[in-house]
Amino acid sequence: MTQPPQLPGPDSEQIAALVGSTTQRLFYGFLYRRRANPPTMAELRFFVANALGEEQSSTDRRLRELQRYFEIAEVRSGNQSRYLLQDWSATRPPHAGVTISLRRRAEVLASQRCAQCGRTPFEDHVKLVVDNKVPLSWGGDNEPENLQPLCEECYAGKSTTSVRSKPTLSRFGHQLAMTNRKSASASC
Repeated sequence: MTQPPQLPGPDSEQIAALVGSTTQRLFYGFLYRRRANPPTMAELRFFVANALGEEQSSTDRRLRELQRYFEIAEVRSGNQSRYLLQDWSATRPPHAGVTISLRRRAEVLASQRCAQCGRTPFEDHVKLVVDNKVPLSWGGDNEPENLQPLCEECYAGKSTTSVRSKPTLSRFGHQLAMTNRKSASASC
């Protein structure tokens, strides 16, 4: 008998490090729990709208984001397609699974303020996540100089805008990372 793939649980530290936002973790959790009875696109859209409070149109983006790390097969069942979370993606990014320690996460979030909009969890009831200023996929790392606290709204907005401006930001991000490293080594 074949063992099922060892996928991380929805509440694991590994998922938190991979996908960042709570809404994306909830989306992963929905697929994870429905592996025995994979959801249809209509069910996924319903979940995104009602459980996550997002536009149904963001379902495709949520699915694509997870497909960077996981194999999600579109399985035909009668006249419907169902989306089965199967395994880790064979082509996942090289930094997938590189976690940020709880201590470093706490250090980054200690300011209790979104680095982009300035909102705080206490006053504005937002949830902060740790963000890589220069994404890992663009050559960034998990060093403190490359990490910042963002509210989930700013984090989601960064994900959609950075895709359009990757060529320009990639060059800028590399220069920024190099400048930060030089500044850090000069101050030691």
